[in-house]
Amino acid sequence: MKCALCNNEVLNLLGTVEFETRSLGKIQVPDLEYLECTGCGDKLFTSEQSDKAVDYIAKEEQRLINMLPIGEFMSANESAAILGVTKQAFSKHPKIKSGLIFSTIKSNRKFYNRKSVELFKKNGNGKFLLRRHVRPVRKYSLGNLINVDFPATSAEDSIEFKSPEFISAESTKRGLENEFERCI
Repeated sequence: MKCALCNNEVLNLLGTVEFETRSLGKIQVPDLEYLECTGCGDKLFTSEQSDKAVDYIAKEEQRLINMLPIGEFMSANESAAILGVTKQAFSKHPKIKSGLIFSTIKSNRKFYNRKSVELFKKNGNGKFLLRRHVRPVRKYSLGNLINVDFPATSAEDSIEFKSPEFISAESTKRGLENEFERCI
């Protein structure tokens, strides 16, 4: 098969594809089947694979929206008042229904993100870059033998962790033996 843009060969591939969105920035969608041109790099997706990518991105976006503090959300009445429309007009607005204002559902009620409503009022699109909340990683080294990353597990772990760059395997072994004995 030949590329419609540059007439080079097209490969049938399976893998991770990077997309860029307004709300997530760059995001990698795994396990997509697609055609890629060997010349220009253009990618073609079937409708099923395109839907799979859109669903993956929508789920990740909603996951991040749900992580925003509930205090940053308001009711449909408050949102409508900011936009200067009735609640009915707000609820039926096609752009709002299509998700151009971030929303979440709590206790069977829909709430809208204040910043998103204000952006929508200003420019007709309430999407903004959601920050991914990534926990810091503690790095431990056992001599030159192994490097292991452990995700921080609590708010206290979010503080910068300072430890020796190298921990000897023997002291680690003694520490683990002591910890094991303490647990027995």
